[in-house]
Amino acid sequence: MESRRRVGLLHSFRRCEGGQSLVEFALTLPLVLLLIMGSVEVGVMYYTRLTVRHATTEAARFAITGNVLTDPSSGEALSRPESIERAVQLRADRFNVGLDSIVMAPADGGLPGEVVRISVHYTYDFSLPFVGTLFPERQRRFRVSTSMKNEPF
Repeated sequence: MESRRRVGLLHSFRRCEGGQSLVEFALTLPLVLLLIMGSVEVGVMYYTRLTVRHATTEAARFAITGNVLTDPSSGEALSRPESIERAVQLRADRFNVGLDSIVMAPADGGLPGEVVRISVHYTYDFSLPFVGTLFPERQRRFRVSTSMKNEPF
C-alpha cells in the first residue's frame, strides 16, 4: 500500500509540470521582447547615422565640383553654400536635418584646390523610452564629417 501511495504522489507531481512551462514562458517573454525591441531601436539609430553620413559625403562630392542647385520655388540659382546645404537636406530628407546643424569650412565652400569640410550635427531621439534611459539625456547626439579637395572648376 505504501508503494501505491508513492506512485500516486509522483503521478500527481507529473501532472502539475505543464504549469511550470507556462510560468517560465511568462517570466522570459518580457526579457526576450526587451532584447528584440532594443536591438531594433539600436539598428534604427545606426541606420539614421549611416544615412546622415551618406548625405554628408554626397554633399561634399557635390561641393567639390563647384556646381550650384536651382531654387525649386523661384527657378533661380542658389548660392554655393546654400546649394551644399540643400544637397545635405535632399539626401537626408527623412531625418529633418536643420540648416543650423550643417557647418562648412570654409563657409563659402572654398576655392578650387582648397579643402572643404562639411560637418553635420544630428540628435537622434529614441522612440522606445526604456532604451533612452540608457543615455543621460535620453537622446543620442552624433556628428559626421567629410573633407574633400575642390576640383579645378
